[in-house]
Amino acid sequence: MNYLITTNAIHIFALLLGFGQVTAQWSTCTRSCGGGTQTKKSCTFFGGKFCSTISKGCNDFPCVTGWGIWSPCTKTCGGGHRFKVDRCGNSDMYKCPKNYEDCNTQACKAIKCPRGQVYRYGELSSCCKPSNEQCGVPKRVSRRVFSGEPSKLGQWPWAVVIVNRKKRITHCSGNLIHPKWVLSAAHCMVGYSESDVYAILGTRTIKKPDIGSQTTDILKFHPHKEYTDDNPTYDIGLLEIKKTAVINSNVKPVCLPSGDRPSIDQSCVTAGWGIADAQGLITDTPSDYLIHVGLRILPIDACKSALARYYETQYITEKHNLCAGRYEGDKDTCRGDSGGPVICQRCQTCGWYLAGTTVYGARYCGLENKPAIYMNIRNFQYWIEQKVPIKSSGFFVC
Repeated sequence: MNYLITTNAIHIFALLLGFGQVTAQWSTCTRSCGGGTQTKKSCTFFGGKFCSTISKGCNDFPCVTGWGIWSPCTKTCGGGHRFKVDRCGNSDMYKCPKNYEDCNTQACKAIKCPRGQVYRYGELSSCCKPSNEQCGVPKRVSRRVFSGEPSKLGQWPWAVVIVNRKKRITHCSGNLIHPKWVLSAAHCMVGYSESDVYAILGTRTIKKPDIGSQTTDILKFHPHKEYTDDNPTYDIGLLEIKKTAVINSNVKPVCLPSGDRPSIDQSCVTAGWGIADAQGLITDTPSDYLIHVGLRILPIDACKSALARYYETQYITEKHNLCAGRYEGDKDTCRGDSGGPVICQRCQTCGWYLAGTTVYGARYCGLENKPAIYMNIRNFQYWIEQKVPIKSSGFFVC
């Protein structure tokens, strides 16, 4: 007669004779993340019982949402973001970069605006009250700079082009905040003379300005005194123009934040005369026409990760800067847009305010997962008001 003797049967038979080894299962890890310990007990039978406990590390990944898998999308519609963290060579596992991507970019369900309200820019799912401020109110705004669309006259009446006098192309972009003052980037001023440039207000084009546009020389540059080429933390400055701007439907100042601040994933707009397409990148030729494009406000970590190779990135802070763009790419600011605006609608009204000014981004504009850095104007409003006599239109708290 043949017998089938299994390994398990032999093991049990050995234990009955007083020989063998028994090992328990691993215990539950002591921590769900951040590095814990598992233990298990092992006993040997050889003329007696001898037991020992062995241990090993477990769950040695950071206590960070999104570790190894995508985090939940921040929005269910209208464009949100999600991220995951992959292992990296850094000895501090909490310093591994986050990888971001767009999610749920489909439009939200359309609604009907209550009486006295209108749709927010580019949306049919959110409404706001018209603004009664004397700033931040455009002549017209369509419903709908890199891969953006041409702007209409008066659509962004605070947009100012700072022109290279010799080449008659854009030097930088700026924002009218007072009839005598334009806000831009400090790097557009340091190393240049006021006579090198001039400004045009109320135009879409540079070489053949629109009828009724206003051209003025620059009286004085006022870059932030803390700005240096090595540290762009204070890359902001004011241009005092020689001619006082005549305020009309095509020339109006933009509001300052006055307490307002854009939320993460909020849709905003940038506009400028910088390089506007791939051909412009190849020839290094900026646009002669004012172009605007929609951007989203992104977590500051997204820019720190995406622009880590650039020297300036070590100085990025949430206090001084904003991160904006699209993870999918194609929507971006570019060379020539420096000092130009990131404008957002107020949380309480449809009025527009200057949330940021363009500082820098990836060398090749419009790349996927390469958002750009902007100055956070809310943090610099006190500095601005020390030089510019702006009448307050109130304080806005969302």
